[in-house]
Amino acid sequence: MEEDFIDACDVLQELCGLLSGYRYELHYHDNGEYEYLNETGVCITIFNPYSENKMYIDLEEEFTLSYGAYHEHYYPNSTDYKEMVQTIKGILDNELCSATMYSGEPLKWLGSTTITKAESRERPIKDVFSFILKIKEFKIRLNTDGGEIYYNFWNPSDDKVIKITKKA
Repeated sequence: MEEDFIDACDVLQELCGLLSGYRYELHYHDNGEYEYLNETGVCITIFNPYSENKMYIDLEEEFTLSYGAYHEHYYPNSTDYKEMVQTIKGILDNELCSATMYSGEPLKWLGSTTITKAESRERPIKDVFSFILKIKEFKIRLNTDGGEIYYNFWNPSDDKVIKITKKA
């Protein structure tokens, strides 16, 4: 069975259509801070009307979605592309947030994911961050240094910070 590879140029117009109700810019390799892009890559920068937190979509050999401390890499096929589009819509509709766990002081990033608004209120932290908490070194850091959890929504009125106290 042949893989359904999607070229970045093929989805750029579709993504711009999806973002038509938002202010966004396209950036290329020769745009100063975007020189990390390959020569055919493009970064769509979506401006947040509620805060300074922008969303970035990098379209290169793979697709990368970044919002807050969260970033996800997507293989350029139809399945991953559809998943990325659903995540973009969820964040812009304020139904998904960037959920990030940090340890220590100053805060050190341990990992990020996206969760729904309902999960941010109801799902236990140990379940949201199970992918982090199964790493022994990270559990030790949280126990000895404490930490914080940030739930960052597109509209920051729904943001939440949870302190993790160090164990005695």
